[in-house]
Amino acid sequence: MDKIIEALYFGNVNPAEHKSSSKERELMGYVARHKEALCQKLDAEGQITLEKLATAFTELMTEREIDIFKQGFKLGMCFAIEGTDIETQ
Repeated sequence: MDKIIEALYFGNVNPAEHKSSSKERELMGYVARHKEALCQKLDAEGQITLEKLATAFTELMTEREIDIFKQGFKLGMCFAIEGTDIETQ
């Protein structure tokens, strides 16, 4: 238990940092290729609109990831608390 507390204290615990899986890297490449192909077909105004859409989507996904993390953390704490409840019979 002390190891994780020390890691947290020294800033070594960051759940948002992780190594991308091969599937994740494949999908990122797919998105980048198709975004580039679409940009080439759009005029300047269309490219600006696409960039705004991509930015908004990224913000939306970030907010969703934060919510999921919070929910997961709270659920994990509930499991931990319930797991420490020792009933005497």
